[in-house]
Amino acid sequence: MTEPHRVVVLGVADVVGFDVAIPPQIFGAARDLDGHPLYDVRVHSLDGGPIGTTKGFTIVPDPDPEFLREHD
Repeated sequence: MTEPHRVVVLGVADVVGFDVAIPPQIFGAARDLDGHPLYDVRVHSLDGGPIGTTKGFTIVPDPDPEFLREHD
């Protein structure tokens, strides 16, 4: 099994929540013939803090800063 590609979705303030949620859904569904994930997708912010949306709710990004440094 090969390691999945690491994909970062960068969320910025006043993001449309749907726009941040779609990439993990699409990439997360991709599997190889053995059913292993092809992508490891995570949402991050520039400062590691919560991401405010246009509708008033907050998205809590992945807290792993190493993933952000080592994405594909």
